[in-house]
Amino acid sequence: MIKLYSTVFSAVLLSACAGLNIDPITVEKAQNAHQSGSKVEGYIVYQPMLVMEIAEKTICVSRAENGECMEFAIACGIGEPTTLPDYSKPYLLKSSSGFGKAGVEINIDEGWKLTSLKDNSDNTGFLDILAAVGGVELSNISPTFESKTGCSKAGIYRASFEKSEMTLTPLIQYYQP
Repeated sequence: MIKLYSTVFSAVLLSACAGLNIDPITVEKAQNAHQSGSKVEGYIVYQPMLVMEIAEKTICVSRAENGECMEFAIACGIGEPTTLPDYSKPYLLKSSSGFGKAGVEINIDEGWKLTSLKDNSDNTGFLDILAAVGGVELSNISPTFESKTGCSKAGIYRASFEKSEMTLTPLIQYYQP
């Protein structure tokens, strides 16, 4: 009888736990989440990807004493970095309250981006991904670099970081004659 009570008590305690689950889901599950009969419950967010545009820009090479530009050159320039959703990496956020308050605060920006999370449970794996993208020191990205021929590979690029190295992968390349 004591074993039965301790089993029931353990089950009640486990079901009473409050918190937030963040789980990766398949792309198909995310796409079908709003279909009738879908069993997806919770919020779908996506891992952010950092993107930037590389394009030709006209820069001043030489200025007169009054500050007026006397000579111009074409240079490749990196535009303002921004984040977009990586639709290949969806996550499902599901809050459970148990018997008390869930103690979870979620902020979702632009309908897809988890911008802040206050929770007592362990979601450090997902939060490490957010910190890796959100913690990038954008001021270290050079806005222009000189080129005598302009930008041969202008377009939109995805920035990836491994250790302290940044790699740019083309998402869209503009046609250049």
